[in-house]
Amino acid sequence: MTGEGLDENAVTFLAQIDAIKATDVSEDRLNTFTTEYDFNEVAVELLIEVGSYICIAANLLPAKTHRWNRNQAILGGHLVRLYKLLSALLDQICQQRREIAFLVARIAFECIVNLRYLIKFADDAEIFDSYVAHSLRQEKRLHNKIQENITARGGRSAACRKQNA
Repeated sequence: MTGEGLDENAVTFLAQIDAIKATDVSEDRLNTFTTEYDFNEVAVELLIEVGSYICIAANLLPAKTHRWNRNQAILGGHLVRLYKLLSALLDQICQQRREIAFLVARIAFECIVNLRYLIKFADDAEIFDSYVAHSLRQEKRLHNKIQENITARGGRSAACRKQNA
């Protein structure tokens, strides 16, 4: 791709995209496969390719501000989580741990579904507000439980919280 008329960051981004090796998934190649290992090999190549794109996307920042707002950070966080899950999936595939690979793949798929949903409604602030409230609900329950315990003890520290002298 050409870098004419683009700022330095855009040129760098385009160079990174161009540097990613495309995986050959042609019918000719796939027809030569005779073992599960052959298919696992192409799966690994595809995961590396996808992970490369995700890594680049997760490092994009808005040109004007060079930082994410809250909603963009949520999307970026999902991309980072997805990259980590794909890395774990690669590890499990390479170690031939199919059952664990399936578990990690399911979590990665859920991350993709959430990401796609949030991108689809990226302009709807209520969706992101609801997402944040839902994501933090367990932390809020835990905070409330801690406050109840403190009140029940009359404000005294719990024995397990005291430091050894």
